[in-house]
Amino acid sequence: MTKTHHFNLDLSFETVDLKVQTEITPTGKIPPHRNQRYGVAMKASAHTTFDDLPDVALIQIRPLVNYKVVPYSATTIWRLCRSGKFPRPIKVTPGITAWKVGDIRAYLDDVAKVSEGGAA
Repeated sequence: MTKTHHFNLDLSFETVDLKVQTEITPTGKIPPHRNQRYGVAMKASAHTTFDDLPDVALIQIRPLVNYKVVPYSATTIWRLCRSGKFPRPIKVTPGITAWKVGDIRAYLDDVAKVSEGGAA
């Protein structure tokens, strides 16, 4: 059984609709989930592409690398962050680090402009 909850977050500069599904077993207990910490297994509704995400959204390193948002490995991303050539991540919790989608888009636009200028 799945319960669906709808939230509308008004962030003063953008409104984000969030759909969360909570899975409950027939016994009424919430099943274990590998990312579960506080007793609720929730999944946010997925966007189809990186372009569909709002600029205020946060994205972790795994999707950046696995979905080829940037043409780098995780190691290269961290090296570029340390050298100041890649946007700085945000420490969401002690175990979660993410980047603003808008910062990644701006970085990709800058890289495209430099490569276009260098090729001419």
